[in-house]
Amino acid sequence: MTEKKKLLGRPTKYKPEYCDMFIESCSQGNTPVQFAASISVAKSTVHQWRQDYPDFSDAFDVGRAKWQAWWENRGIENMENKDYKEGLHKFFMASWFGDYRSKQEIKTENVNVQETYEQYIERINKEEK
Repeated sequence: MTEKKKLLGRPTKYKPEYCDMFIESCSQGNTPVQFAASISVAKSTVHQWRQDYPDFSDAFDVGRAKWQAWWENRGIENMENKDYKEGLHKFFMASWFGDYRSKQEIKTENVNVQETYEQYIERINKEEK
């Protein structure tokens, strides 16, 4: 039964050498999408390989670390370059790597929705005294 299912499915385009190729691509600052495009597969295929092939999953993690390091190095190298688009660099870092996102803490409190703004300000001022 298992053999029959394998025969019915589409053959995979995965090749073990893609592990090293992925790491090398990311080491040059390329995104996983750019790697996928370079071997003519969809980005969803690359992410599926990550689930299906433990070796590729490990390579993906290593590649992602090298990709992030490449971009961090570009930022460090250009710290004193007035022409470097640091805002664009920050945008990409925040978009690609979660540990570069700005975190905002928002404090909320229960407010009586029947209360007008003026009543709320008056109540807060009384509480502060």
